[in-house]
Amino acid sequence: ALDEGVFLPVSSLNELRRKAVEALTDARIADFAALGRQETQNLRAAVTGFGGENEPASDAGAMRNALAVVFSDPSMGETLRDCGADVLVYEPLDLHKESLDAALSSLPEGCMVQLPPQISQTALEDVLVCIRAHRERLTGIVAGCVGQIAPASQILPVWAGPGIPVSNRRSLQTVCSLPIEGYHLWPEWSGEEQQQLLPMLKPSWLKVYGREILMLLNHCPHRVAKGMTAH
Repeated sequence: ALDEGVFLPVSSLNELRRKAVEALTDARIADFAALGRQETQNLRAAVTGFGGENEPASDAGAMRNALAVVFSDPSMGETLRDCGADVLVYEPLDLHKESLDAALSSLPEGCMVQLPPQISQTALEDVLVCIRAHRERLTGIVAGCVGQIAPASQILPVWAGPGIPVSNRRSLQTVCSLPIEGYHLWPEWSGEEQQQLLPMLKPSWLKVYGREILMLLNHCPHRVAKGMTAH
């Protein structure tokens, strides 16, 4: 019930709305941050520990129940570490020398660098030269394919990346015979298979969130049918 002649300007209503939206935004951010901290704790509890009798020499490989985060924005490195990431894996989107050199220079010390599954030999050599120049600040390289392991291992400790499939016991034994510190778990392994295979070989990483590679080969029938030649 209001007296006659009461007037409230639209600007006041807009101000109320702005304050309400700001308060709601702050509340949601606070809840999201709290949820993120809880999820980090849950991931630490759930992630597969590094198994095997022979512990690797690198700092990244020696960690048990570590939470590794793959990122492509160099400026996120310190923030991710502050949020609880144990292992930082930088996956560059731009492999040109100037861009890569600037990115590696801005990373916090102790990061790893993840190579793409597909890269020309010339480009790979250029990238490895750049990584070598910054190796004192890095702890390792994540190889995108088998052919990258040997040259990368001459610079830093190497992990077999998600582009190197270990889909059964024989392939796992073959990959682990290479000069690597560890490997990525095949996402389609059953729990029983993991229990059987993990204790016998090198440390492993288990992807718990993120994008998954759908196809490892270039000769996709759909690409061929459409006459596509570029990657």
